[in-house]
Order: sequence, then structure tokens, then C-alpha cells
Amino acid sequence: MSYNSEGTLTMKKRVQEKNYIIFNRAIGKQYVGKTRNLDQRYSDHVSKLRAGRHENPDLQRDWDHYGEESFIWVDVLLRAGEIRPDLLEDLLIDTLRTLDPALGYNRRTSRGWGPHSRLRDLERKLIRSGKFKLIPGVKLDDPIQEGHLKAVLKGHGKVQQEQAEEADCENEWETLEEAQRASDPQQDPDESVAGDQPQEEAEQEER
Repeated sequence: MSYNSEGTLTMKKRVQEKNYIIFNRAIGKQYVGKTRNLDQRYSDHVSKLRAGRHENPDLQRDWDHYGEESFIWVDVLLRAGEIRPDLLEDLLIDTLRTLDPALGYNRRTSRGWGPHSRLRDLERKLIRSGKFKLIPGVKLDDPIQEGHLKAVLKGHGKVQQEQAEEADCENEWETLEEAQRASDPQQDPDESVAGDQPQEEAEQEER
């Protein structure tokens, strides 16, 4: 409760979001979501799926393939304890592992996009830039093979690690240069000794 400008006691308006699960009984895949109005959100999902224009392509594909009768809607009610709806949604997604396309339809949590969605986004950007083409017969919304996902993420991590190592080397070289200038005050601060440079930098200057 709170007081308004006239000093009258008023009820504080609170909007509670609720969680739900869409369950595909045919293959055991699930989608976790949250909403302020369960009835409205249910109608929104179903109308888009029936019209074939749902924003989740995996859910739409399985709806078309297995049929509406294979899906059930489960409202999640919290009986005891307190937790924010977005954290409860994350907890359900993590517990049910619905970021994994083999197990669920979710593409992100409140922490950000899942690995499969990040890879799809990267592929779309590369396709738009002309740097990547799909194999004939393969669609962008087709399931990602687990081996492909691991290989891409591993390669991306390697690049990031190499960039970090290069940055560390540059910082270390700058520190050594500063120490050398401090020990030799007669040397011009802007003057560099070719013999003290890393070989790659010396080769770049010769070019």
C-alpha cells in the first residue's frame, strides 16, 4: 500500500506474470514462456500456429508435421516460495533443457540467446554479406547438427583466445619498452631500435 498526493491510502497496482509450457507429446519437446495473460497468450500462439506464421520456425514445423492434437498447454503455478517470473522461466528452461533443439523450442533466456540461435544469427549475417552459402537442399531453419555446432563454437573460442593472447603480448611489449626508456634516459622516447622489435613488426615496416 502507498499514499497518494492527497494523503489517501491506496492499493499499489502490481502486474504478475505467469509461466506456461507448450508440450509436444509426440516427440517430448517443450517450449517455456511467460505472460501477463495466460488465456490471451494461448490464443495468440494457437492462432499463429494454425495460420502457419508463428515466429518460432521449429515449433511451427513440428506443429505442421505432428498436428495440433499432439500439443498440450500447461500453466505453471508457484505454490510456495518467491521468485521473479523471468528467473522462474530461466529455471524451467535450464531444468528442461529447452534451449537444446532436440529437447525444446526455446531460443533464449533472460541471460541472452542460446548457442544454436547465436549460430543461426551468425549464418544469416554471413549469408547477407555474401561470405557464406548454404549447401543445396539445406534450409536455414533446418536442425543444426551437434557436431557442427561444437566445431563452430570451438573455432570461435579459439579465435577469441588467440586475439586475447595477441593483446597480452602487445601489452607486455609496451611495458618492456617503457622500462627500457626509463633505464636509458638519453634515448629519444620516439626512437625505436629495430633489433628490439618483434620480427613481425619489423617485417611490416619493411613492407
